Amino acid sequence: PGILAVFGGSSLTREIVLCDAVRGRDELPQSVRLRLVIDVLRDLPDAALGPRSPGSRCRFENVRIEPDGRSRCAGDGDVSGAQVLVWELLASRPAPEGELPRVHDLVDEIHPDVDDVVARALALEGDPGTSGELLDAIASAAGDLAGDEDDVIVALALTPPARLEPEPVTAPRGNTGAPRAPTPAEA
Repeated sequence: PGILAVFGGSSLTREIVLCDAVRGRDELPQSVRLRLVIDVLRDLPDAALGPRSPGSRCRFENVRIEPDGRSRCAGDGDVSGAQVLVWELLASRPAPEGELPRVHDLVDEIHPDVDDVVARALALEGDPGTSGELLDAIASAAGDLAGDEDDVIVALALTPPARLEPEPVTAPRGNTGAPRAPTPAEA
């Protein structure tokens, strides 16, 4: 079973805004970043990659985490600039103006193969040329590095900590000074 089955499910009852959830936290593990990218790209319609328009909904501040740990891009607008959103999700920050640095230069943990796919997508020179091709290329480069939705929930601390096994109850040793209740045999 998934970790949430063991922990008893997520405490999340409504979607959260990713940029709010990551503010002030340590860096998210690569596995979680990759899961966010894969989920968001799966949710977008397949469209040609191109510059991000002012009306694009593909922005870091529009990424939402659902109660089950899936992520999606909310809002209205076109889906231009999906490759920039991928960069933002892997970097866990909005893209600065101008040319974007390689993700691996900001986040050491990002696998070089994933970084290469993102760099090619940002260059807009053909392969990958659509958001669907970008999804396939990221998934292929990530291999088994991507986590699952349970990992997202745990990494963002959206589930209360729980013990897998109850702690044993131990009786105090020696005389604690408190009166002892009689046992049924003594009563």
